[in-house]
Amino acid sequence: MKDWTLPVAITVGVTFYFLFTRIDILQPAADVLGPCIDVLFPLNIFLILLATFSKVNFLTLRLARWAWMVTALQLGIAAFLLLIAMFAQGNARLVAAGSLACCIAPCATAAPVVTGKLGGDIGKMTAYVLASSLLATLLIPICAAMLSAESGVDFNIMLHNASEVLSRVSLVLTLPLLLGWIVRNYLLTVHRWVVRHSNLPFYLWCVALAVTSGVTVRGIDQSSLPASTMLALAGSALVVCMLQFALGRRVGARYNSVVEGGQALGQKNTALIIWATSAFVSPAAALAPGCYVLWQNMVNSWQIYRARKRTYA
Repeated sequence: MKDWTLPVAITVGVTFYFLFTRIDILQPAADVLGPCIDVLFPLNIFLILLATFSKVNFLTLRLARWAWMVTALQLGIAAFLLLIAMFAQGNARLVAAGSLACCIAPCATAAPVVTGKLGGDIGKMTAYVLASSLLATLLIPICAAMLSAESGVDFNIMLHNASEVLSRVSLVLTLPLLLGWIVRNYLLTVHRWVVRHSNLPFYLWCVALAVTSGVTVRGIDQSSLPASTMLALAGSALVVCMLQFALGRRVGARYNSVVEGGQALGQKNTALIIWATSAFVSPAAALAPGCYVLWQNMVNSWQIYRARKRTYA
């Protein structure tokens, strides 16, 4: 069961969405649980990071050499997709914007968890997550501003959006980072408990994945887009996902960090980018990063399965 925890989490999220929206007797419960999930989801992400950062030696947090190459590669892909999105029209522009969102998303806050499962360096991944998130606070508003320039969006609005993204990232990352440092250095009893329960961040992340999967399916189910456009958004997200994992692993291999390179470029903070795409570009374009949730976690499930198979072979 552990080998397939991620696809099980996805299935649970999708199944619960359809149960609560298709069975009349459950719909009153859905009205109550919906607002609760909106509160519990960021809290769950917070706990994932706190449990992860509590085990990290902060003195070792520094960017590895592969991190600079991965960042340069991300910027190159983003620039290419941005040009396509700016000159495309109609649904093609929508698909390009969705693909761009999948690229400029910061590295997932849960990436160190999966990296640890695959035998990679959690400390180096944690440093990259922080750097990637700070970079995203610049990339997201810049790309949104360039895509919306034709519609005459005021520059002051874009500055407000940038500050909103920055505040979100800071709340999600900075506070658990600080508390994790406090737990590791001063709350030794709590630290020992977290170390003993080493799988805790992984299973908390599976809960978050179930919720995100349900939200993604809701977006598809309630969308008014043609089926061909939705398939194009899902397909483009799949192509970007596989490309980023493959290129990241290739770059990482040059520095003996295959796992870290693949997760750094391929595993994205989809919760943040889905919100940002909906708020700053288009709710329809957010279907692409929504589908990216499914693709990246299928890749992660396969990697974890192979890692466990090698361990117990």
